[in-house]
Order: sequence, then C-alpha cells, then structure tokens
Amino acid sequence: MVVNKAPMPEKEFEGQLTIQAREELHMAQLENLNAPPDWFPAEHAPAPRVVTDGTANKGFACGSCHLMNGLGIRNPATSRA
Repeated sequence: MVVNKAPMPEKEFEGQLTIQAREELHMAQLENLNAPPDWFPAEHAPAPRVVTDGTANKGFACGSCHLMNGLGIRNPATSRA
C-alpha cells in the first residue's frame, strides 16, 4: 500500500558550500541557471559558451541541467530527457 505524505518542507540554505577542489560558492551562484558552476573543470575540455552562459541561447545555460563534460544529465532519476 502506498501512502501519500505531504512533502518535507525545504530548508533555506544560507552561507557557503565548499566542495573538495572547488572554490566557495554562495547559494545565489548555485541557483543561477544562466551561469552554472563547473564543479570539476580539470576533468574535461572547456565547455562551449552555450553550456556555460545562458545568454548565448536566450534561455538557460545547458550546464544548468546537463553535465559540463557533455556526458549526460545530473540526476537521471528526476530529469526527463
């Protein structure tokens, strides 16, 4: 039997998030769909402008949903292709 429960309330994140081998980013930088962070820039060739800059295609940067290395999407369980 499946019981539908109300979703857990989201907590606002304040402060900085540090990931190993990455500079510190503020939440506003993480949520910016026009200039998404490249978490592992040393692991792939430079991404094209359309991937890193949403103003290039008058929408969101491709890297806001897809991986910067071009190999797929960030979370296949919740993303629809």
